[in-house]
Amino acid sequence: MNVYVKENFLGLPENNDSVDVVILQIPYELTTSYGQGTSKGPQSCIEASGQVELFDRRNDSFKAFSLGMKQRLAIASALLS
Repeated sequence: MNVYVKENFLGLPENNDSVDVVILQIPYELTTSYGQGTSKGPQSCIEASGQVELFDRRNDSFKAFSLGMKQRLAIASALLS
């Protein structure tokens, strides 16, 4: 089921039953030295994330991945073991 939720990160619907990651919008302008406006950054990131295309690669063979992705998978595997 493809459901797009406008104000959610990546446009994903909320699932309050099981949460793996929480994205908090925390504007921080304390150290701004050139102009103001960074407080709108987190909301802009959420809005822009809706343009990201999501697709599932979990069933792709290892050979289908680029060299960079193969290296990332090897690093992740080493960190998890």
